[in-house]
Amino acid sequence: MPLNHPGKWKFMISYVQADSIAEALSLSFELGRDDCWLDNNMDDKSEAAMKEAVANSDIFLCLLSPGYMKSAYCKKEVLWAQEFKRPIVSAYAAKYNVGAILKEAPSELAWLSAIDSKKLDLSDKEMFNVGVTKIKRAAQVAQLPPAVAAQTTSASAAALEFNMSNMVKGSSCRAKGHILTPRGKVDSNWKCTGRKEFKNGCLGTGIKVDDAKDQMKGQKFWAQIPRYQCAECDYDLCEKCYMAHPGYN
Repeated sequence: MPLNHPGKWKFMISYVQADSIAEALSLSFELGRDDCWLDNNMDDKSEAAMKEAVANSDIFLCLLSPGYMKSAYCKKEVLWAQEFKRPIVSAYAAKYNVGAILKEAPSELAWLSAIDSKKLDLSDKEMFNVGVTKIKRAAQVAQLPPAVAAQTTSASAAALEFNMSNMVKGSSCRAKGHILTPRGKVDSNWKCTGRKEFKNGCLGTGIKVDDAKDQMKGQKFWAQIPRYQCAECDYDLCEKCYMAHPGYN
């Protein structure tokens, strides 16, 4: 009988309440309350319940903060995640200096600095959503076989850099009063050339975890992406990134 219902979760959120309660609650809402183990939502908040949550969650999500490395409970949770070989995703509130936080890590947690931590900015809804998307993508990649994860991370990073660049251009265009019009709009998908089956995705989010088996077979993917074109500037903009831009209305 699990200590908390349902006994298995997608995410175990590890955090310090005094530092990151707002981010933790917002994340549990965005990721799905029933899919997240968050002490604030649990009947049993005991140490045994925390350990159960780490062991029975797909992803260990730690919210780094000034008090995180000093918390005995957070330290235990991280070490449990390591013991149970749980994939770890790291995030932090925009108001904190994550570099300074990681410098305070005790020797047994120093390896956390090797994990790319995702910034969460609650002062800007659009930027917070970008942070949530990055966490979801990191969670997908963290569950892939190492070789596939490395390939996917590299492809996603390059694609995201391309789209972020175009997002900036899109903002500049609109500031000049330029109009971005749809061009060649099709479903936003990655297509596996081996199975000829479409998977949801965007250049900014990369290849999804359910394509891992195809990647391991050496299958190639090509993208069909809704795009916008500026009538006066020579570039295209991915629809999802255009719509996610803070200036979109």
